[in-house]
Order: sequence, then C-alpha cells, then structure tokens
Amino acid sequence: MIELDQLYKIIWSLLLLASSIQFGMDTASVTHFSAMIASALPLVGVLGSERKKLDQGFLSILMMTICSVAAAIALAQWKVLGNGAPHDVLIPVVSGIVWILHAQRKKNHQSKS
Repeated sequence: MIELDQLYKIIWSLLLLASSIQFGMDTASVTHFSAMIASALPLVGVLGSERKKLDQGFLSILMMTICSVAAAIALAQWKVLGNGAPHDVLIPVVSGIVWILHAQRKKNHQSKS
C-alpha cells in the first residue's frame, strides 16, 4: 500500500501535470498558470522539507495563501472576464485541501514523538 506522504506527492504531481497541459493549450490563461503554481509549490515545499527542517507554520500560511489566490483568480476570470469555467477552481482547491491534510498529519506525527 502506498504511504500517505507518497500519495500526497502523487496527487500534487497529477495536479501539476493537468494544470501544465491546460496552460500549454491556453498560454494566455492566468487561471491555468496560477493553478500550475498552486500545485507545484506544495510539491516543492514537501520535497524541500524532507532534506531540510523548514518551518511548517510558515509553509502552511504560504501554501494556503497561494491556493486561495489561485482559486480567486479562477473565479474572477470566469465571472468577471467571462473566460474559463467554474471548474477551473478545482485544481487550486484540491491542492490546498491536500496540503491541509498533509500539514495535520505532520503535526499529529510530531506531537506523538
């Protein structure tokens, strides 16, 4: 069975792949670019924190801010500009949810140690 940490990395990788393909098909879309950033940074943060002890509180604030801004961009581009679709918000939202699950798991693991 796949360990949860590996599953989180796989989910972020798939989200990054999906957003990269969408951005490649429509390079003028800020929505897909921000979704790509919102799915790449949690993956980079997790990989970086494996090698070096990073402040998890700061990383959580950073990731949630990035995912929230990417979701707001997707909704604004759909509603205000009439570009995109409401489902474009899914990639940043899923990325943020996975980060929350990852951060809670890491916090619970550290409190037990």
